[in-house]
Amino acid sequence: MKQSFRKYLSMPGLLKSVGTSFAALPDERRTRSITLKDGLLSALAVFHQKVPSLLQFDVIMRNQGDTTHASNLRTLYGIDNPPSDTSMRERLDEVNP
Repeated sequence: MKQSFRKYLSMPGLLKSVGTSFAALPDERRTRSITLKDGLLSALAVFHQKVPSLLQFDVIMRNQGDTTHASNLRTLYGIDNPPSDTSMRERLDEVNP
């Protein structure tokens, strides 16, 4: 019984649950090169990982900075296609909190 709780209450389990919730949100944009789920998970990662700016997060995710850090973010958060800092701002502005 402990194993089943650990599976869902661990950080990867919680982030997977959040990602599933984000994927269920309606995405009404016409162009969807980057999913709403990836945009929201990227924004969550910025705050959770305490990255000082969206631009620095963009550099990390584009593998121009620390490639280990970018790989960890992709693995932990399940971000397939991270948005640029400008795209993330635009995407977040459209979401009704």
